[in-house]
Amino acid sequence: MRLPNGYRLYDEDAAATLRFLRRAQSFGITLREIKQLIDLTRHGRKPCEHARKLVTQHLAGVEAQIRELEVLRKELRSVLRRADNCQASEGQLCPIIEQTT
Repeated sequence: MRLPNGYRLYDEDAAATLRFLRRAQSFGITLREIKQLIDLTRHGRKPCEHARKLVTQHLAGVEAQIRELEVLRKELRSVLRRADNCQASEGQLCPIIEQTT
């Protein structure tokens, strides 16, 4: 239902679903995955095991990203240490970036 000013008016079930959707998205769960969870619930099934698998998968992905970021942080710190004595030679773009560890 819409109000005269064009705003939509939602019932409590719709508002609860929207809160659920936003919370799930904050965990990195996709709209497709959220729909699966909602569909399970609407068909009278408990989505807990499916949700547990999704959260486990997303946690593994986040942990992998953290490991990658830690490696990148280490490399960037090393680059910064080398940057103190940066001397570009003729034809060299930037020894800070070009030099490997």
